[in-house]
Amino acid sequence: VRTFVASMSSMSTAKGQIGSTVKLVGLKNAAMNGRTGLLQSIDDKMHRFVIALDPDDKLVKVKAENIETVKPAGKKGLKRLAKLAEQQRAEARRKAEERRRQQLPEEPETSEYIVQHLLPTKSRGSLPPL
Repeated sequence: VRTFVASMSSMSTAKGQIGSTVKLVGLKNAAMNGRTGLLQSIDDKMHRFVIALDPDDKLVKVKAENIETVKPAGKKGLKRLAKLAEQQRAEARRKAEERRRQQLPEEPETSEYIVQHLLPTKSRGSLPPL
């Protein structure tokens, strides 16, 4: 794993740095060849670069040999990278909130919710019915 991480780090300097604009080349899916995007990150586990494609920021993971640097990382690329990161954090928060809502009843303050979810099982039997 260490060898791969080191090689990915050296490839990132050879192929482009995070924040660089890159072009996809040599892919089996010919429709993707020639598309440009922002080199967003490196997925060490999959041995791929993560690219946010223009214009919709759809994320794709590609091998180092399938990207060419079009424009080195600069202020514009880094600003876009920061914006993408914020959008991804907001989406992750939204999804977490949605999962939380699905797990809770509509009105968790109700006594029925308290009896069913918060009181120990032994205590439930000694309470009068609602």
